Amino acid sequence: MMDDIITFNKSLQQRYQEYREVFGGLPVPYRKLNKCWTFYLQFTVDVIGWQAVWKIPRLTCESLCITFPSFVLVLVLEIDFENLEALVRVLAVRDDIVIPDIHRVQLIQLWVTKDQDKSIALNLESTANSIDMLRFFYLYLVRPWDEDEESDWVSSHLESRLRLYYDLKSGSIPRACAEHIHSLLTQARSLANKRDFLRKKITRDCLEEDLYMDTFTKIYCELLELQPHIDMAEDPLLRDFLVKKLTNMSSGDQRSEEETWIIYDQGTANDYMNFLEKVKEVYPTETFRITDSLAAKLVNCNSKKARFILSESKHHINTTGILEEGGELRGIGLRENIQLLSDRDDIMLDFSIGHTVIENVTINCGEAQCGILVRNSKLLLKNCKIIGDGKSSTPEGLIVLSGGEAELESCDISGFSEAIVGNSGSIIILRNCSLSRVEVGMKVFEDCKVSVENTRIENCREYGIILETTQNIDGGCIVGGFDILNQYKGTAVTQITGSSNSKGDALVKTKAKLKPVEDLFSNPNFDPTIIESEEMDFNGELIMNGDLDNL
Repeated sequence: MMDDIITFNKSLQQRYQEYREVFGGLPVPYRKLNKCWTFYLQFTVDVIGWQAVWKIPRLTCESLCITFPSFVLVLVLEIDFENLEALVRVLAVRDDIVIPDIHRVQLIQLWVTKDQDKSIALNLESTANSIDMLRFFYLYLVRPWDEDEESDWVSSHLESRLRLYYDLKSGSIPRACAEHIHSLLTQARSLANKRDFLRKKITRDCLEEDLYMDTFTKIYCELLELQPHIDMAEDPLLRDFLVKKLTNMSSGDQRSEEETWIIYDQGTANDYMNFLEKVKEVYPTETFRITDSLAAKLVNCNSKKARFILSESKHHINTTGILEEGGELRGIGLRENIQLLSDRDDIMLDFSIGHTVIENVTINCGEAQCGILVRNSKLLLKNCKIIGDGKSSTPEGLIVLSGGEAELESCDISGFSEAIVGNSGSIIILRNCSLSRVEVGMKVFEDCKVSVENTRIENCREYGIILETTQNIDGGCIVGGFDILNQYKGTAVTQITGSSNSKGDALVKTKAKLKPVEDLFSNPNFDPTIIESEEMDFNGELIMNGDLDNL
């Protein structure tokens, strides 16, 4: 996808100078930022006739009941500079989705394509550059609480926030501190997305704001809690203090090699003794420490590696904490009675490096858009149950990125859009597992090594397994039994059974490309001079990630 769109790699100084030109070197409070952009874009962006990839926001995907991420090729019919929006017509979709033809979308959701209709005179480089400037600004430099300020935004925030972004990007901020800051920024952006989506829904549907007052109050309070922490990260002097604090907490000479913690909330003496007897059967010689809160210990455990033993209870967590770097999480008792829960709506468990083992636990992902994310690390799941709320068309249960490896033994996954997603360069191994009540059981991309053995995939609303390849396939795809997957390098399936998978057990398809239309006027449906009166407005949140990589 990145090869087909115009992208920019700019330095801090380039960005700084560009934004100084937009704002004219004069004091500009937040409420006037939009007017500055309106004036600037009117002179630098083509108003009609250019093609772009529209990365449909997650909340809009939910409104349209399609999977996330979804990309479509669109033609810009007109631009509303005052609201920083565009009226677009859908030219082509990348996946098998059905959406209305006309939409009003935010400009920052559009990525200008390299190829265009050459018969239309376009100032393409200027248009792409200005959209890139706008997108970067609202994604990475604006905070949800800025709207409450009356001071000069440019002198107060522009340089400090640019420096924070580039320091995070360059790796000059130590990893532990960088992850902490990234987490704060992600939470703030997610809350702002919800707030803005609700505001537009109230305006569009003429609803009473009081109906959502509890939700607005909760969002407002959470943002108030986040603001001082992010302000601290943006201030260079205070950030140095934060770096030293987190570095001291994790310094090697102060950390023990390994700690084992029993997580036991409350119960009678007999319950406690019975639980300890069960623990003794599994760990007869282990030395333990005891605490009542897994969430707290994930954050403040002061060892290089940690093992957590969970009792039958509901264990709420806020972050992956020390397990991001590897460790062990094991439940003692009935799996259904040992529940891991989180209120996060982005990623519940995020594993970056090391080797992590999770055994005999029910992972209730709630409203999280991704239950488990495996980056450049290895994850072993044994006898685990991973469940989503089943209410949305977008959440994924397990995503494995390039360099990551996930091995599942005797695990059940249900209640997601896609149970498992394997990116190119990842490894996925399933043995004695069950995937059910999802849109797609497993979606894997070429060069993802997949081994599935003695596994059942059933009741998928679309396909059991989808394999996307760059190989040319007659007709673009093949639908058949799971055995067709063995014809493709790196994929091995044995003793795998399917039942009630609506569109088929396995789909192998050629990776779709959104090819720009070279002659728009040859098809009246694409003629940019013709605009139908009916349009669909699906404005959602600002996209959380400006990258299209691996998607």
